[in-house]
Amino acid sequence: MPEVESDRFAIPSMPSPVGFPLVDANAGVGHWPFRRLSRTNPASLLGHLRRLGVQRVVLSSNAAAWYRDPSEADAELLRLRRERPDTVAAVVTISPVLPEWGRDLERALGEGAAGVRLLPHYQGFELLSGPVLELVSALADRRVPVVLPLRLEDERHQHPACVVRPLTPESILRWIERLPNRPPIVLGTGRFEEWKKVGAALKPEDDVYLDLSFVNGPDGAIEELVSLVSAERLLFGTRAPFAYAYPKVEQLLSADISPEERRAIGAGNALRLFFRSHGEGIGLPPLNLPVEG
Repeated sequence: MPEVESDRFAIPSMPSPVGFPLVDANAGVGHWPFRRLSRTNPASLLGHLRRLGVQRVVLSSNAAAWYRDPSEADAELLRLRRERPDTVAAVVTISPVLPEWGRDLERALGEGAAGVRLLPHYQGFELLSGPVLELVSALADRRVPVVLPLRLEDERHQHPACVVRPLTPESILRWIERLPNRPPIVLGTGRFEEWKKVGAALKPEDDVYLDLSFVNGPDGAIEELVSLVSAERLLFGTRAPFAYAYPKVEQLLSADISPEERRAIGAGNALRLFFRSHGEGIGLPPLNLPVEG
């Protein structure tokens, strides 16, 4: 079936409502097997976000969650990153259960990947397994962020024949505590109550960030999370194309926080994490990782 790109809900072109260019730290590109999403085409998605004042986007591949070999889907994502290096930061999906995950990681970082996404609940591995700890340690050596989403879609929207349970705050906190060598960790798509549990357990030295794309309430949620973990640990995200993007812009705009805190959440933290020169393949030592086959 040919892709249909609907602009029924497009917001007219406008400057950034918050007064500075936004960075979307959680958006996906490509098709999803169980829902017909609008704006799965990169040009349509990026154009729509730009009309909302989003200048840069941290993208992952929707299809990579379902491919047996995620690198096949991520090849398209990395190609998009090469075409739009000033706009797109690519977060690739690595499955440590595959025998050649080391080769996939080496190739992705060499092609400019800005982060690595882990999906244990989709790809059938344990967070505390040996290959995962080895992968995370390799990323820590290069200060490459690990992105760990609690979920990819709202459980209420899942196909009844394919229900994927979200990760729990308790399991994530146990994993973080047992990591001997930690890279920056970005936790994604968590609800307000889930982030409260995580935030209450974080230590000042933990380099952990919470994406706000699934925090849809209550009123004052952002203010409470800023008070709990500080604005330096929060990331603006839209979860496009799974959700309408504009309400997240309005949520950030209306939050009762300082201009400096708004800028950190809306752009500064994501720029520091994902838009830096670690992935250009210049001046980096090769990863010493096992490659089979």
